[in-house]
Amino acid sequence: MERKLAAILAADVAGYSRLMEQDEAGTFERLRAHRKELFEPEIEKHHGHVFKLMGDGLLAEFGSLVDAVECAVLLQREMAERNNGLPDDRRIDIRMGLHLGDVIVEGEDRHGDAVNVVARLQQLAEPGGICVSRPVVQDVKHKVALRFEPLGEERLKNIAEPVAVYRLGFEAAQTRSKWRWPRRTWQVTAAALLVVAISGGTGWYFYRGMTRMPPSLVATTPDSAIGVPVILVLPFENLTGDSAKDNLGIGITEDLRDRLWNFPEFQVVSGTSSVAAGNNRVDIKDLAQKFGAQFAIEGTVRLTGEKTVITAQLIDGATDTHLWSTRFEETSADPVALEKAAADKLSGALLGMTGKMREAYERIAWSKADADLTEFDYYVRGHTHHMRFTNEEMTRARQIYAAGLERFPDSALLRIKVAWADIHFAGYIRADAHGAEMARVRPLVAQAREMLAARRKSRFEEYYLHWISAYIYQIDRDFARCSAEAKAAVALTPYDAWVRATLAGRLAECGGSLDEAVEWAKESIRRQPEGPPHDPENYPRLLAWLLYLADKCPEATAIVKKMMEEPLMTLAACQVRLGEPEAARSTMAAYVKNNPNWTVKNEAVYPMIDPLMRRWLEDIRAAGLPEG
Repeated sequence: MERKLAAILAADVAGYSRLMEQDEAGTFERLRAHRKELFEPEIEKHHGHVFKLMGDGLLAEFGSLVDAVECAVLLQREMAERNNGLPDDRRIDIRMGLHLGDVIVEGEDRHGDAVNVVARLQQLAEPGGICVSRPVVQDVKHKVALRFEPLGEERLKNIAEPVAVYRLGFEAAQTRSKWRWPRRTWQVTAAALLVVAISGGTGWYFYRGMTRMPPSLVATTPDSAIGVPVILVLPFENLTGDSAKDNLGIGITEDLRDRLWNFPEFQVVSGTSSVAAGNNRVDIKDLAQKFGAQFAIEGTVRLTGEKTVITAQLIDGATDTHLWSTRFEETSADPVALEKAAADKLSGALLGMTGKMREAYERIAWSKADADLTEFDYYVRGHTHHMRFTNEEMTRARQIYAAGLERFPDSALLRIKVAWADIHFAGYIRADAHGAEMARVRPLVAQAREMLAARRKSRFEEYYLHWISAYIYQIDRDFARCSAEAKAAVALTPYDAWVRATLAGRLAECGGSLDEAVEWAKESIRRQPEGPPHDPENYPRLLAWLLYLADKCPEATAIVKKMMEEPLMTLAACQVRLGEPEAARSTMAAYVKNNPNWTVKNEAVYPMIDPLMRRWLEDIRAAGLPEG
């Protein structure tokens, strides 16, 4: 049995039965003309071949995913042109799916899960649209100037595991040139910025064959519409004197860019090095202007004895001044391990709700005149106060969000942020938090959801909507939706320690996977940036609670014992579980002394699935918390 890895394209006609019923002969002739004049020639030009024809569609195989993506986009654009001005009963609207997977080869035919997956993806696509799987996105996202909008995980018929589905967005982009850079040494690839003018004067910027949208196209994305800042990632320079390590700097750059791409609050573009041949520094201000970037990241790779020393700098693109820098050493000789370690450390420090990028942009937002503020600026100004989490600071944050909403009345993002402030005043996720604040929260979020459903939304807006929805559904005891929304939010920003930690509790308490929630908390600890607003014991405290819920009390107790401020309720409950009743009563007595008004009745209103809540109430009662 012969097998091979292949890129598979599936295409079919939306509403085929209806069209055939209305005009069987005409529909057949139009479809055959499209296939002969457009589909088959273009698939062949893109080095693919059709291996199956159906009455209303086809399956094609490509040796290159980039070729497959380019072909699919070209076909859909050409079909849009052919349909332009036609009445509905004469339009031929195509749905497409793309997947990369292992196939069984039988002559000219192809079989296997990959074929089944791509057929299901095609069924999920809108007329005129393209749905792709995660392997497609991972392979081509830095090779084509196209958007990939996550739709979440779908359970596809006859496919055992859920498949992560993405909508391929191509309205404002064009497919890349076939020209590719060879893999050269660092000094050569760093020498120049190549701008290739193609149709209509649109520019494309290349680095190792990876394209990025120029400013004219960046400005058309949903992220840009709300003012999301742009980061220019410059390749890390090899200063080791060993040309064999050229690829290490390139690898760090690519891994870092991949991490940054997963933080929706910033857009990422890649550029050339800041060091040209002869060690002449390229003007970063000029380079940032070309890419429409507010910030640039550059770095170096050096050797000190047996250690590899990696440095990185965050630079203001407008002034070419350094905003932040870091230096760390790695002893591993494995380049893959070095690349991953560098990318993890840098992305964790730079981005996310509490990263250096946010801190740097806050200075920009506060330096602007009020008349020049963007939607994102109001969000960031409010964030400055929001993350201090006192009632006074949250009041100020809400005022800023509300002022922004008055300026941008169609802003879904600012509606969500006003709702977040109100949730704070309602008591976050207390089940009895159904006062005036929650009465304001639900309409605001409902309006934001309707707005985002009616237009093309940014990943930033989407993950914020999932995030706040998880909290609201938990308050409303809609636990299944709470868990689903938590997973959707984390999927859109997988490297943000803050988001992952805040949603780990929602996942566990609402009946999601306890083991997965524990892993989220551990990942947050690993990625936790240093300094405020991070309480160094906040994430360990969360982890101890999740380990208790997962009935892993020995691990939870070990974590608690290392903390300066022990979460005594969790410790007392664990001591009950571990058969230590005297220790549990002693621990709870200390808790009650510091919290004399807290009772079992207070805990009972917390929204959590029944099995976990029953166990929790039994354990804290046994430990001696007053009934109330």
